[in-house]
Amino acid sequence: MNRIPNMMIRASAGSGKTFQLTNRFIRLLLHGEAPERIIALTFTRKAAGEFFEGILDKLAKAASDPAEAADLAKSVGHHEAGLVEFRVALRRLVDSMGHLSLGTIDSFFHRVLGLFSTEFGLGGQFEMMDEFEKEQARLSVLEQLLANRQVKKTEQDDLIKSYQLATAGKNDRNFVGSFAKHLEDCHELFLRVPGEGRWGDPARIWPGGNPWVREKAELPELVADWCEHLEAEGFGKGVHKAFCGIADHLMSWMPGKDLFGKSKTMLIRAFEGFGAMLLGDWEFNYGNAKAMNRPSVAFGHKLARVLRYCIAWELEARLDRTRGIHGLLNAFEKEYDSRVRRAGRLMFSDLPLLLAPAGGRVLLGGKGPDRLDLEFRLDGAFDHWLLDEFQDTSTVQWRAVANLVDEVVQDASGERTFFCVGDQKQSIYQWRGGDPQLFDRVEAFYSQAGGGEFIADSLNKSWRSCPDVLKMVNNVFRDAAKLAPFDENRTAASRWSGVWREHESADNRAEDKGHSLYLQVDDEEDRWPVVAQLLEELQPIKNRLECAILVQSNKAVRELVNHLRGAGLGMPIIGESATTPGADNTLGRALLSLFRAASHPEDRFSIGHLRLTPLAKLLPADSTE
Repeated sequence: MNRIPNMMIRASAGSGKTFQLTNRFIRLLLHGEAPERIIALTFTRKAAGEFFEGILDKLAKAASDPAEAADLAKSVGHHEAGLVEFRVALRRLVDSMGHLSLGTIDSFFHRVLGLFSTEFGLGGQFEMMDEFEKEQARLSVLEQLLANRQVKKTEQDDLIKSYQLATAGKNDRNFVGSFAKHLEDCHELFLRVPGEGRWGDPARIWPGGNPWVREKAELPELVADWCEHLEAEGFGKGVHKAFCGIADHLMSWMPGKDLFGKSKTMLIRAFEGFGAMLLGDWEFNYGNAKAMNRPSVAFGHKLARVLRYCIAWELEARLDRTRGIHGLLNAFEKEYDSRVRRAGRLMFSDLPLLLAPAGGRVLLGGKGPDRLDLEFRLDGAFDHWLLDEFQDTSTVQWRAVANLVDEVVQDASGERTFFCVGDQKQSIYQWRGGDPQLFDRVEAFYSQAGGGEFIADSLNKSWRSCPDVLKMVNNVFRDAAKLAPFDENRTAASRWSGVWREHESADNRAEDKGHSLYLQVDDEEDRWPVVAQLLEELQPIKNRLECAILVQSNKAVRELVNHLRGAGLGMPIIGESATTPGADNTLGRALLSLFRAASHPEDRFSIGHLRLTPLAKLLPADSTE
């Protein structure tokens, strides 16, 4: 029987990712592998369910239809398999359903932690907190820290300042909830990157040296030096007034204050022309005037010194603030870990954190003295690993399982295998730690690791889209030069080009006709009428077409649905968005507060709201009850 290689596949959208995963699982079954010794992990329950259903569907068809059996046998590389072999595989799978490990990566971590809770420093049983409990736990820890003065006053100020910057200085009516969300974001970032040297270290940002270092002269001196050249430039009245406004404002400016003041437009023009100033060829227009202003080289250089000083001073303050935030978060994490996490009150983001190797100790897998014996306590070890959506795996999640996978890949017997599939182009969870570059690092490591055969492959044939649609996709995304203007950090476009491959239609779509169209409207209010007109022309129901309209917000969904329903198109319009019909009226909000107060008696906001409604009579007279 052919040996099954270790494999990593980059599968573009519509290229058959689920097809490959289900085929791999079936191939292992036909190879005689026990279903319970195969673990397949993905990121959502829906994807896990589709994966399992896909396996059952393929096996059921192949077990009852000779033609289906022949097709599946060819597809999975077991040409000798027939009805009998697929029936046996289906029976073995069904008999093992209660012992299968086909699920989400979070559920796997939950399962492992449940078996090894004591070894991981938990006091026995643990529970997953809901959103309200998570918010209250974080705020309680922060309150305790501040009350006990365990953090410096400057570090407290740094956290508050970072909140103000994150909210652009806006006053949120729900300050507690908004601040709790900011604290959550900061805490999760700290957990992903805990090292002090990564917070506010200019050497990490600029390995060749920080180009933004303040001069020894003070800002007012530089401003005054620049202003000496202003009168001689002969600018028009409006331009002259704007520059004078900048000078007056910067004379007393310091980091933390609004940099732009009342001459925002002109100062933005100046920052946009910073590079040209240094080269001595800056020119700009101002206001409605079409004529270009061309300052002298000396004027531009003096203004550039002022701007450079402001940038350097602001960056210096931000770096200091970042280091201060790290100090507070470090103290916060120690308190949170002892009071919340080690008490068994967990979030899903805590699971890989607890399971990942700490201080070099290999807890899952490996051969060190601290290795936990999975062979006896996980209902048998896993010989075959299948990972889905690998581009969304975080570094912490990978660290938690890396040693287990290492053992599989480096097994030279061929009796254990590793298979993963993903698409770096579809990585959308970097905001929660997903690391698309992990794909490249893991591939490079295992390609050189030895052990079993290792294959890296790419799938770029789409079984979903026709040539006309893919032509548009290729034209937009193949050219890094076209993408560069949208790449603020000047790194994403080059990384994208490194993973981009031309898309083409699979044979089943090669002859299909399609159409791609890019429309712009002069007025935003014309968007929905244009959509209605297109639907009127397409008549998707009449022509038996599936039709989906994608927009960028729930608010836009509601607006579009209301417009299309009112347009009398004679077709059902269904809006799929996050709606809260129970919270858009006074009674609904009161009932929600009642349920929240019943679930969390310490929720003083909900109780206070209830006291202002007719439902107050349902509250106990004694507030301590």
